[in-house]
Amino acid sequence: MTNLHLPSPENHPENHPGKPLPSDEDDGIPDSSSFTTTTPFTDASSRPPSPSPSPSVFWSHPHPLLTRDATPWPGQTYILLHLPTHRALCLSNGKPILVPPSPPTLPSHTGNWHWAVTETVGYLGLRNCASGTYLGRNFGGGIEAMAGHHRWWEYFCARRHPEGGYVLLNANCVAQEMEKVGLGEDGGLRLGCDKEARWEFVRVL
Repeated sequence: MTNLHLPSPENHPENHPGKPLPSDEDDGIPDSSSFTTTTPFTDASSRPPSPSPSPSVFWSHPHPLLTRDATPWPGQTYILLHLPTHRALCLSNGKPILVPPSPPTLPSHTGNWHWAVTETVGYLGLRNCASGTYLGRNFGGGIEAMAGHHRWWEYFCARRHPEGGYVLLNANCVAQEMEKVGLGEDGGLRLGCDKEARWEFVRVL
């Protein structure tokens, strides 16, 4: 049998109040202050997002499913880029707005960035692929996309601009004239602006 050697009562620390108790160093266990704090591992989803590229840089890279500076033609689908900002025309609650590019702008996305070109009695129509509504004029001289048909107020022509891109002209059936589409002070599409807006048609294959 193994003999256990227990400390005698007279040697117990409680019986010697004037004697200090053993410190952390005495028991061989390092103090907690000696540990180094490390940053916990984080995966890619918890990292801050990378800054988005500028529109011009985004569109400078070729893509096999996009044809730059294409000719608007019935039966084809396009992304409309405002020049020279290279912001894409999309639809928000029936209102056309210009937004910077992002992953949904890629050809795999068939939402409100894509516009199908149609034709009625020789006039072009721009139908949003997500809403199924056409760009057209409203009573206030603005451009919206609320109608599900292609009639007079939704008739457009595309004219080549010498500085690149195309100018969109909307038919005014009352005044019997074509009005250029420009940008208003709020950034929305307007008719009768002093300066017309230029558009690059990017064909989506």
